[in-house]
Amino acid sequence: MAKKHPTSTASRRILSAVIHAAAMAAPALVAPLLVTGCPTRAIAQTADPEIEDLGPPAQSNKQREARIAELTKRSFDAFERKDWKASEEALRALIPLDEQNFVPRYNLGCALSMQGRAAEAMEAVVDSIEHGFVDRRHFAADPYLATIRTDPATREPFERLLSNWGEVLKRHRDANAAAAKKEFPSARDAGLNEDLRLVYLSSFNPKSFDAAKAEIDLIGRWAEDVLFTDVSPEAAANDAWAVVILPNRKEFLRWAFATYGQVAMNNGQGIGGSYSHDDKRLVAQDLGSSFRHEFMHVLHWRDCTRRGQMHPIWVMEGLCSLVEDYDLDPEGKLVPATSWRSNTVKRLEKAGLLMQIEKLCALPRDRFMTGRPLAMYAQARTLFLFLSDQGKLGPWYAKYCETFEKDPTGVAAFEAVLEKPIKQINLDYRAWVKALQAVPEEIPPGAASLGIEVDWGQGEGPIVSAMPDRLRKSGPKIDLRKGDIITAIDGKPVRDIAELVRVLGGYAPGQPVELTYRRGKLQGTTTITLVPKV
Repeated sequence: MAKKHPTSTASRRILSAVIHAAAMAAPALVAPLLVTGCPTRAIAQTADPEIEDLGPPAQSNKQREARIAELTKRSFDAFERKDWKASEEALRALIPLDEQNFVPRYNLGCALSMQGRAAEAMEAVVDSIEHGFVDRRHFAADPYLATIRTDPATREPFERLLSNWGEVLKRHRDANAAAAKKEFPSARDAGLNEDLRLVYLSSFNPKSFDAAKAEIDLIGRWAEDVLFTDVSPEAAANDAWAVVILPNRKEFLRWAFATYGQVAMNNGQGIGGSYSHDDKRLVAQDLGSSFRHEFMHVLHWRDCTRRGQMHPIWVMEGLCSLVEDYDLDPEGKLVPATSWRSNTVKRLEKAGLLMQIEKLCALPRDRFMTGRPLAMYAQARTLFLFLSDQGKLGPWYAKYCETFEKDPTGVAAFEAVLEKPIKQINLDYRAWVKALQAVPEEIPPGAASLGIEVDWGQGEGPIVSAMPDRLRKSGPKIDLRKGDIITAIDGKPVRDIAELVRVLGGYAPGQPVELTYRRGKLQGTTTITLVPKV
């Protein structure tokens, strides 16, 4: 049996994986030879003058893509009818057309193994590892590779490879990072995180980036405490490293344009970043919501890989957008917060357009990602925010993974942890949405403001564009100048204007706040008294 796995919204590559049928239920038959690109909130805009310097977008070779699709389908069809020779022929023709893709190489190893050609199969699988395959769990148990595990000529090399998998992961990490540095010259070495298995490459100011890394550590601890609570040291040791790439704006736009085409530049539908689990690369344009969102994809995909599960799009995007906006409780722990996405859901509910939970959970990937994707992201995130508010987020995820084989939609998990039928849960959810406090998306007249003018910035924080005379000439001296980059308010990160507006929504005029800012290579703080917006 064979299946094509989903790709990113506008991916140029067709990535697929053989489904391995032995003794496993159909929805989770394949270990995740997967790829995803997860578009985040739009920031890149078509009107940006930097785009003029990008040159023409990468043109997809339509004939090549059609040929790849044809050969992929042919290899899958052959697997379904157990015609291993025909599958081998299709895969050998496919590999030169998609040279960097490890999946057809791995599947070739499976086809050869099923023909009893153990040595050739081992060679093909090793080739797939050299091209990026790093899923030890799948490799160790794959029923299509049984010949490799039992043949006297390959059994010892197979076992030796498994025992040295840590070295495989390190070599893949180093090669991946080296290739990324060539592709994104502005993203310089910024350290390793051994616990999270991240390689950092950043173009941002080191002090600002250090603050962002502290946020990533915070999110990692929250995810481990709430969601991914049962990871054994042995399982964690097999997690592949991910390379985090935070390039300058020009390189990011070039990458986004080449990867996603014009959609990356469209107003309201731009690309803030993506994580490719296949390539083990995270690319983001900012140190804020895009970075946080994509990092959660790293953690979630790792958990899916360990479990051999492929969670649906609403789970992926709902979970990962949950950490875009957060507050801290009195103990300093992360608490997902309302955001512009929950505002969207409130508007949908008021208009009678909020989807029933069971319909959202059963929505096909293409329906989720086309039409009104921002509305879909908002509904998925807000549903998880509802669970979090009820103290049921962790229990739901645990029950969902436990019952995934029987109900991959997640509806059964809702009913189990909330102890109600889905009809009643829908009613409770809608009532909760109605009562949810809206988040300011702009500062209304009379609300608390900094009293200065700021521009959006380039991913590190809003940039001070003007200081009114009354601030410069009267009252306590404020150490703030035009061109300073505001990175936090009272320690709360504000990486863009949307975050700044959300944070200021929790204050009243007349309250003093401490601004953290960067001025060139210097970082400082200053106190400013909030004023009513005129």
